[in-house]
Parts: sequence; C-alpha cells; structure tokens
Amino acid sequence: MAKQRIIAITGASGGLAQEIVKQLSLSDGIILLGRDKDKLEKCYRHVENKTCLAIDLRDDNAIKEMVDYLYQRFGRIDVFINNAGFGEFKSYDHYTSQEVRDMFDINTFATMTFSRLMAEKMVEQGHGHIINIASMENCDSQLKCLCSDKVCGNWLLRCPSSRAG
Repeated sequence: MAKQRIIAITGASGGLAQEIVKQLSLSDGIILLGRDKDKLEKCYRHVENKTCLAIDLRDDNAIKEMVDYLYQRFGRIDVFINNAGFGEFKSYDHYTSQEVRDMFDINTFATMTFSRLMAEKMVEQGHGHIINIASMENCDSQLKCLCSDKVCGNWLLRCPSSRAG
C-alpha cells in the first residue's frame, strides 16, 4: 500500500483549489489554507482527510509560523501548491499604487516566501514538490499588471529548482 501523501494548498477557498482537491486520492492528507477557516470548513465538509487553517499571506511571520506548524504537526509535506492570488479586471491606469502593492504582496511575495521556506524543509526531508499556480486569464494587453506579479514570482522561483533536485 502506498504511503499517504501530505498535500498543502494555499488559496483553498477558490474554485481552482476545489477542482484540484477533487482530483486527489481519498487517502491523501489535505491541508487547506485560506483567509477564512469557517469558509474552508464549509467548502470542504465532504472531504475526509482534511485540515483547514486560516492564514494572512500578507504577513511573512505568519507564513514562517505556518510552515513550522505544518512540519511540527504533520512531519512532512509531500506536495505544496501555491494557489493563492487575486486581481481585478480593469486597465492598468485605473489601479492605485496600493492596489498594485496588495497584488504583489499576495501574488509574488507570499508565493516566494512560502516556496522558499517549504523548499528548505523539503531539501531537509529529501523529497517534495512545489507547484505554483499562475493564471494567464489576466495577461491580455490591458491587464498586464495583473499578470506581471505572477510572472515575476514564477521567474524568480526557477532559481531554487536546481538546488532542490
């Protein structure tokens, strides 16, 4: 019998995460991370092997504490899926500087921080996979700033892949 995989997913209250969870094995241990634990519990009430946890991805300390907690509680993470992200459908000239910063905080910096911390643990445990989700939906000519934050994060995250093996 195959060993149970431990899979963690950020942005788990969204539709894409819900579709990902449907594709996972019933034996997988699934950690669902999002802003609202109650919403996660409601979305995944039918999933057996789940743990729902709230996190503020704008807070680097909260991310570090979550990584430490996950490894203390579960001992390992086999697959980490960075799915959290957001954007608005409007042209670039209609964004405030704060809106752009908010998108980069979640879509780039939180993704990079979580990935870096998880990669360190996965190297220590000798295995693991990190999957970063980026949407191409927002990459049309008027919405470049919605796409640029995810492109930036994905480009920078290619660097540690050779180290992790």
